[in-house]
Amino acid sequence: MGASRSSKTAAARVRTSIALASTWISAIGLSAQPAEAQPSTDWRDYTIVARERLLIDSNLNINGSFAVIDAEGLLRVGQATFQHDGAPDPLIAADMVVLVQQSSVVDVFTNSLQQSPTAQIRGTLTRPFHFPLGIVLPPLPAAVFDPCIPSAQDLVLPNGDTHQLVPGCYGRVTVRQDAHLVLDAGVYRFRDLIVRKRGEILTQGGAVDVNVRERILTEEDANLRASSGDPDDLQFWIGSDGGSQTSIGKFSTVIGTLFAPNDTGFDFKRNVTLIGSAVARTVRLAGEHGERPPTPTPSPTPTPTPTPSPTPTPTPTPTPTPTPTPTPTPSPTPTQVPPTPTPTMPFQPSPTPTPFCKEDVDAACTLYVVSSSAPVPPAFSKLQAAVDAAGPTDVICVFARTNENVVIDEGHTIEVTQCTVAEVTATSSASPAIRIAGTPKVLIIGLDTVGGSAGFQVDGNGHELRGVRARGSAGCGIVVNGDGNEVSVNRVEQNAQCGLRLVGDGNRARNGKYSENPVGIEVPGDRNVLRGVTVEWNSGAGAVVTGAGNELNGVRAFDNVGNGFTIRGAGNKLLSSQGDDNGGNGVRVETQASGTLVKSDAVEDSGACGFLVEGAGTNDGGGNNTVNGRRFENIEAGGCFH
Repeated sequence: MGASRSSKTAAARVRTSIALASTWISAIGLSAQPAEAQPSTDWRDYTIVARERLLIDSNLNINGSFAVIDAEGLLRVGQATFQHDGAPDPLIAADMVVLVQQSSVVDVFTNSLQQSPTAQIRGTLTRPFHFPLGIVLPPLPAAVFDPCIPSAQDLVLPNGDTHQLVPGCYGRVTVRQDAHLVLDAGVYRFRDLIVRKRGEILTQGGAVDVNVRERILTEEDANLRASSGDPDDLQFWIGSDGGSQTSIGKFSTVIGTLFAPNDTGFDFKRNVTLIGSAVARTVRLAGEHGERPPTPTPSPTPTPTPTPSPTPTPTPTPTPTPTPTPTPTPSPTPTQVPPTPTPTMPFQPSPTPTPFCKEDVDAACTLYVVSSSAPVPPAFSKLQAAVDAAGPTDVICVFARTNENVVIDEGHTIEVTQCTVAEVTATSSASPAIRIAGTPKVLIIGLDTVGGSAGFQVDGNGHELRGVRARGSAGCGIVVNGDGNEVSVNRVEQNAQCGLRLVGDGNRARNGKYSENPVGIEVPGDRNVLRGVTVEWNSGAGAVVTGAGNELNGVRAFDNVGNGFTIRGAGNKLLSSQGDDNGGNGVRVETQASGTLVKSDAVEDSGACGFLVEGAGTNDGGGNNTVNGRRFENIEAGGCFH
């Protein structure tokens, strides 16, 4: 059943309803906090507990307590976010606390406080305070990593269907749009859990423990809820093996506890309702401007009619008809071989199975990087060895985490694709984790890097990084020194200098998020194009453009401490982009900039100006720029538009 549940008092404990203007969170503590409002050591007394970092968005209303456990942990409260009073007294606790302008909290326990002049602490400030906090996190249940999971059958619930599930071991569980999956009381083991729009998981008949090896993903308006209304009756234990990131979609409702202590990027999207508690290594709590009435107790879904076959496993293979004997005996009860208790799997693995690339199902693998003895040749324990052995038609499929600095400069095309949670951790911080040189195309799909002077450094021309991640480098997550390269990412975060640096010319970057870096994106090169990327939660500017003739189209800059966009070069374009809740200016066109085109952009709630225009020759091309909903058709040098 996972970690043991605490006993309940005779009088029902009162859960604190937590409103986040657009994101609603609530927590139930299982033991009262001390009257002096010292930080509790029970994680269930908190709304959100992060091990390393907790980022709370702007313009939210929050109730309950929030804490970061580790020494050097960071808790940031966004602009105009308000923590409501309650009993016991709500608190904020972290080694480093940042209170952005106009934020307001109750009690604070910290060693390092960065407080805007307009931010408020309405209760007591305790500084210094000993960290790490004494919050005791239980170990993940062994069932999270049960060996039955990798070979278990997937379950897909069709659109609008209702299905009753019994405890057991399953692979990927997908609840499609408007479908309802009812869980009987007991213990479940899933590889991962996906709930599509308006899909629902609910309990029936008692407490449920769901052990999820990888992650949970929900789309908008999804429900994960204990039908009793007690979060202790639906507990999710999430392994997040390798940093898989759980995401709760906008307008979703969770009545339960979410325990993912290894998750490096647990996201609550806007307008989420959580009644319970959540734990992760890093948590981002998002929101949206404008009020939405809370729905802490959703209307119950009608009790579903169980399907005739309550388990998703296939019906056991029927016993073949016995071979008749020459003189059959007309016995009223013929002898039959009983069915095996475990259904026969649809296939039997061969002695040397070929690994299946589940992340890139179309990959035609010819070389393998694996962490143990090779199931099929040719396989290698290091990516560099596979690169050195590869020919121009080879596809390297990576199934392992390796520690190395890789150089790809083979004089011919190479494709590298991630097939499981695959990651290259640099052994030297003085060199990139992966460096690409030369001109024959190198294509890398989905691979993660950790550390190095850069995660990926592209020194050659005409290469492509597709859907990659990079974190923890001593420089920038991705550095593109060459020309004509393509870059798309999932997330680039927590690098020492920047997320992405485009030094070369004519490169294209699209999609993905650049988060928690000093600068999200730097563009010193010329004629580069950025489309659809997001720069958020960076400690400096979102995007800084110093080169010439670059185009930023559909770029989103949210919750950066500095400017959303800073433009210094000549002839750059900022088109159809958005900057919200940045601590500096939404858009700043500096004095040395010239010939800047700013068109169809929108900014809201900047700490300074919406558009600060200092550079000569800035114009809007007749396009509809707005600041906090007000339209500006003309932008001239020297103007500050609020």
